[in-house]
Amino acid sequence: KGSIVKRLSDHKHYVQGVAWDPRAKLLATESSDRTVRVYRSHLGVLSKKRKVFAQRFLIKQLENQQNEQSAPHRLFLDESVCTTVRRLSFSPCGSLLALPTGAKREGSEIAQGTYLFARGQLSKPLAFLPHDGSASLATAFAPVFLRKRTAQGG
Repeated sequence: KGSIVKRLSDHKHYVQGVAWDPRAKLLATESSDRTVRVYRSHLGVLSKKRKVFAQRFLIKQLENQQNEQSAPHRLFLDESVCTTVRRLSFSPCGSLLALPTGAKREGSEIAQGTYLFARGQLSKPLAFLPHDGSASLATAFAPVFLRKRTAQGG
């Protein structure tokens, strides 16, 4: 029978996605408050005297590098996205974090898509994968390693 170990109440709106790192060290949550929070877990060494979750990292906005006079823009879409789920995911090796409902300013337009972050670099996106038209709601990685076929059919 399960029990509550720790209640995380940092988001200001509904949490719509949760993902555990396959290395069991990080927990990521995404909310319609336009933020993603990443928590370090100590569940592998759980004891009553230690904190279970500590040192969260907040991903919410990005400074505009091209024009210093522009205000920072929010990285994620708000509750106007008509969904109850934002399915973020870690890669099978745990080195990448994919975050749906991304918003990237391109001039005066906002592109919608998915952000990729490297595990050791949560302060800046590694890549932005744009989507046509509607917001991305779910992300997933292939659970198997794929190899490029050789010219001889291998």
